[in-house]
This record gives sequence, C-alpha cells and structure tokens, in this order.
Amino acid sequence: MAPSEGHVRAVAQRMVDLGLVKLGYTYLNLDDGIVEVERDANGDLIPDRKGFPNGFSALAADLGALGLKFGVYTDRGTQTCGGRAGAFGHEAQDAAFYARNGILYLKEDSCNASQDHQTAFAEYAAMRDGLNATGVPIFFSLCSWEAWYAPVGHALGNSWRTGPDDINWHGVLGNVDILASLYTYGGPGGFNDPCLLLGRDHSGSEAVTDVQGRAQFSFWAVVAAPMLLSQDIFNWTAMQVETYTNAEVIAVGQDVLGRPGQRLLGGPLSPGGDGNTPLTVAACVPGASDQTWAFNTTGPLFIVNKANAQCINSDDCGTPLITFPCVPPPGPTCAGNNVQNEQFSFAADGTMRSAMAGAPQCVTSQGVGAQAQLAPCSGAPGAAGQAWAPGPGGSITDGAGRCLSAGGGGPAGAQANVWGRPLASGAWAVLYVNAGAAAVDLACDAACLAPTGWEPEQKLAVRDLWAHADLGNTTAGAGWPVPGLAGDGGAAMFTFTPIFG
Repeated sequence: MAPSEGHVRAVAQRMVDLGLVKLGYTYLNLDDGIVEVERDANGDLIPDRKGFPNGFSALAADLGALGLKFGVYTDRGTQTCGGRAGAFGHEAQDAAFYARNGILYLKEDSCNASQDHQTAFAEYAAMRDGLNATGVPIFFSLCSWEAWYAPVGHALGNSWRTGPDDINWHGVLGNVDILASLYTYGGPGGFNDPCLLLGRDHSGSEAVTDVQGRAQFSFWAVVAAPMLLSQDIFNWTAMQVETYTNAEVIAVGQDVLGRPGQRLLGGPLSPGGDGNTPLTVAACVPGASDQTWAFNTTGPLFIVNKANAQCINSDDCGTPLITFPCVPPPGPTCAGNNVQNEQFSFAADGTMRSAMAGAPQCVTSQGVGAQAQLAPCSGAPGAAGQAWAPGPGGSITDGAGRCLSAGGGGPAGAQANVWGRPLASGAWAVLYVNAGAAAVDLACDAACLAPTGWEPEQKLAVRDLWAHADLGNTTAGAGWPVPGLAGDGGAAMFTFTPIFG
C-alpha cells in the first residue's frame, strides 16, 4: 500500500483507539516512497505529490495533537532503496527540512551507498551532525543491516540495525542470534535494532503466526530493542491486541536501566545461519511451520517452506539439500541460466526428483536429524530413503511416516533458549522460547541464572508476565522450570525479583 496522508491519519486514530499511544507507542513512522525523485530548485526534498499533496508540516502537527511524533525515511546514498531522492551530500539541508516540518524520527537506510566501514560511519556522522545542529530532538535510526555498526552505534545515532530485514520467523530468529554477542553495546540513548515486529499486512498475508509474534515481542522487550510495529493494526486478532498492549512486557522493554538482555541458556535458534537451512527428517508435528510446504508458488516445481519462505535447493548444485531464497525463473542459479536446482517433482515411482540435467537424482533421507542429500535414483519403487509423498497439511513424508523439515530434527530442546535482562528494580526479566517443532521441558537452573550474580540461596518472587499472575517463590539455586513449552515459537516470560529479609 502506497503511503498517503489520509492513511497516516487513519492509522494514528487507530493507535489512539487501541490505547497504543497511552502505552508508550510514541512514533508513527513512514518508510520509502514518501518524497519525489527530484529535489526543488533550492535543493530541498519534495514530499511525494500524490501521497502528500499538503506536505509534511500539517500532518506532523495533526499527529502531535493525538500525542504522536511523526517519523520519516531517507537513505545515506544518492537514492533510496526505492529510487527516491537520497541524502548523500545534502545531510545538513535535509536535517533542516525535517526540523522545520515537525519530523521527530528519521530512519536512514544504506542502499546505493558505500559499504566500506569508515565511509559508512562518516556518512552517518554527517546526518547526525546535521540533526544535532537543528536543536530539535530528532530520533536518529541507522538502518545499517550489519553487526559491525554496534561498537560505534552509540556515537552515531539512537538505534542501529544489526541484521537484515526480518521478513519471516526464520529471519526473526536469525536476528536474535546476531544479538547474542552484542548485548554489551546497547544502553540508554542508543540501542541495537534487530528490525521490525511482524504480523499480517493489509492483505492478510502472515509473516509470523500470532504465537511467533508474541515470542518476538517478548524477545524485543528482553533485548531492549525498539518496538516498531510493521503490520496491519486495523485487523488484529484478539491475541495480537493482547500481545502488543501488555503493559508488563512493554515496561520491561522500556526499563530505564536500559541494559539489553543476553542469552542465558541454549545455542543458535536459526540453524541455517546466513541464508540457508539444511533439510532434515524429523518426527511429524502437525501444523509445524518448518514442516509445512507450498507447491508451485514461485514457479513450476518450486517447493517453498512456510517457516522461512525459502525454496528447496541443491546447495551449489551439489548433493546436500537446503532451503535457500527462491530465485524466480529464469534465474540464473548455479545450474546456469535456469533454476533447475530449485525445481523438484514427485515421480510415479514414489521418488522426489531434482530437475537438474544429467542422470536422475532423487531426494534421499540420511536418517533423523541428518541432512538430506541428492543421490542417484535407485529405480526401485519405495526404495529405502527415497520414498516421498505430499502429506496432510502441506507436509512431505517419507516411507517411515517422518516429515521433511527445514532445520530441526535434532534433540528435543535444540532450538530452545532462555534470555534475561536486569531491570532498574533489581529484578531480572527472563524469557523462555522454543523455536523447535516439538514441545520441550525447559528449565533455567543455577548455572542459567549465574549472570544475575545472585547467590544460590537468594529467594526470588516469580511473576508470569503473560498470565499476569504471581506464581510463588523459588531460589536462584533451584531456578524455575517450564514444562511442555509449545514448539514453533512458544514463549513464557517472567520477572524474578529478589526477596530480602
């Protein structure tokens, strides 16, 4: 949906009606497509004539009357990602434009610009200096995409993107993993930014499930990330309303101590690292998104995973099988000027075959938890490891009734984490998340709580922030268990508050 002043006013009123403004959702921010490609005769930016025929100033004033601050978008390059006027060489002039038009939040992207570290730092510093020179307190958000901004981010702006766009649950988990080593860099006045809070867009397309959205919101609170909603708030479900208006979780995210949380227990949540996820075989979990596949969506013979929106792919045209960003026809890919390494079909003999040229290659199971491979088709119907068929609910099952999975397949709890952050009250907020397919019993024991500095005998009062209930007391030595934490984004969040005397 193209941005327009009418839609902005409608969103602002909806934020008021939902109580979001009173809960601390301070900014209403626009992204790309809001200024013209060219500048005016004086070199100033021109608000998009179609979407904002009355400019930005009156709109900013109207938002201010509702208790909101108006935010806009630019790029440190010569053009924005969408081809509109960029800020390069115009930083001071653009900063003055924002100040006199009532803009109080600026996101500056990194398209069409150098990715050299020192050059990037200098260009962001130019906009920082321009904004500071206005004397107007404009929040400066660096959309930098890289973890290497974190050590210097506080000197350049108020937040800095530490990873790529989180367009799905797989991306959310990848961005969380990036933060595991960056928690020492955020603090009052400047914070790591793992991107946006996802839900459904105006067409109803779902980037994450409601359960995953709650887990993401909990994560963003614990890591002290900016809570920026990127979704259609006009058609929230009851669970979404409950999630994003939970004052107790918001209070954790906005805690004045400002110290980002850290991983207390577990390893990487996104098993594929950057860009790809190995295909494995695991016990079927009905409805699990990493075991749910859509057929012929990107193009003929493409098979897309629901969890990460990626396609089944023969890695570099070799034998290991992964999911990888879909490459629309005609390519090119490693298979040349075509997309055969991302095309698969179910044959009459019960095999699942690659479309790559040469001797027929079949998807072959190597056992539970092991990466699936391409191997020469045996030619025997139902051969061990090469029997596959579309199953119920979008699954793909093998001859033993197990499911093809994007990642997963490891031991129970392999994709479960506990994260925590200290609060100004002396308590810790602690989050349990299960990104695996199956439910797990997850406990944070004395070793998990060691970063708190509490002695094992320290008494703790436990409060459940999603149930809004006091659950009783424990000790730092005993910790706290969460039995049967649901898979595919199940989350539980608590405060552990020391009891003295």
